Amino acid sequence: MQPLTHLIPKPLIPYKDQTLIEHVMDNFSIYDKKNFIISVNYKANSIIDYFSINEKKRHRCVKNIRG
Repeated sequence: MQPLTHLIPKPLIPYKDQTLIEHVMDNFSIYDKKNFIISVNYKANSIIDYFSINEKKRHRCVKNIRG
């Protein structure tokens, strides 16, 4: 997936009309799962920012929990 992953983390790689992580979340929504906790490391701020900026998305994520 390089060199694309040098710019963005794998969960945010676009696929069709969504990111990869949104496709995974959509699969869980079949089972009425709409709230997610995402553990992030590599380029964590990119993922946190993506879901902060896109709060209108149908999935809800707990954001910015640091240990």
